Formats: sequence, C-alpha cells, structure tokens
Amino acid sequence: STNKDEMLLLGQNSKRVIEMTLALPDDYTLEYKPGDSLGLLVPNAPKDVQFVLDMLQRHHSMETSTQQVSLDSQQPITVEEAIRHHIDLGSPLKQNNKRILHYLSQFATHPEEETALRLLASKTTHGEELFRQYVEDQCLT
Repeated sequence: STNKDEMLLLGQNSKRVIEMTLALPDDYTLEYKPGDSLGLLVPNAPKDVQFVLDMLQRHHSMETSTQQVSLDSQQPITVEEAIRHHIDLGSPLKQNNKRILHYLSQFATHPEEETALRLLASKTTHGEELFRQYVEDQCLT
C-alpha cells in the first residue's frame, strides 16, 4: 500500500519520487534476504505512446494494433504493447539500453535505414563510435 506520494522538484531535472510501504504476509510465505530488490514495471505515459504510434502509422503505414514484433526472442506481441510496456520512452538513449534501435530496425521501410539502426545498436567498435558521434555527442535522445 502507498503511504505517501511526494513530488520532489530538483530544478530543471525534476523527478517524481514515490515513497511506498509494503505490507508483507504475516505467515512468512514471502521470503526475502538483506540485499534483495524490488522492481516496478510501469507503462509509458499514454500521450507518449500515442505520439510514437501516430508517427509509426503516419510515416511507416504501420498497423500498430495488429502488427506483431518479437522482443528478446519471446512470444510475439503487438507493436502497441511493445511501446506501451517494453520500451522505456522516458529515459535517455544510452549505450546500455540502445537495443531499442535494434527493435526499431524491424520496422525500417528502406534497407539503408535498417542497416543504420542495426549498426547504431551493435556492440562493434564502429557501431559504438557512430552511436557516440550521432546520439550521445548531439544529445539526440
């Protein structure tokens, strides 16, 4: 259960902070040890999801509610579900989470576009140099 929900404003880098208190079962059916962690899977904001879906439909003629994609070799899901629940639209694109570029390469309409996205997503020396040059150094996130 949530005890309080506070917004901490940190100048230009404001961030929403939520303090939570969890009620664990009294019968000890949930076991944990010091150092264990808890993760939250939070969907992207509806307006952000809709913006991306509109762009994919407008510029790539994609039917996002029915077209499917396989992420990390798992069961195929719709593009809409992938964008809503599996791709973090709120974080800057960095070296350690650039696999989104690989996912997007599946929807490229031109072979050159697909190759460029796959190269930017690659872990090769050349791919990492290009990622640094065209994304990190220009803050294109």
